[in-house]
Amino acid sequence: MIEKGKISAFQLGKMIYLAITPTAILTAPGITYKFARQDLWLSPIWAFSGLIAVFAALRLHRLYPGQNIVQACERILGRFPGKIIGGAYWLFYLS
Repeated sequence: MIEKGKISAFQLGKMIYLAITPTAILTAPGITYKFARQDLWLSPIWAFSGLIAVFAALRLHRLYPGQNIVQACERILGRFPGKIIGGAYWLFYLS
């Protein structure tokens, strides 16, 4: 009789990572070139700026735990400027 083995979530994550990463490495540059052409060199810069945004969001979360972005803006900038920036975020995500 064949034994039915079980894998953990971590093992499944590793398998998915090992399947998706080579595909992304091989196909992403071709797709990007199709749209960007001679501006392909800008793609890594945009990717790095995304990492900077994630780092900033994580840092704000660590400095102001339990607060959303609007509350953190009010605490950093003051009541009135924080509400203006919070309203700008609200309008940006609403549209």
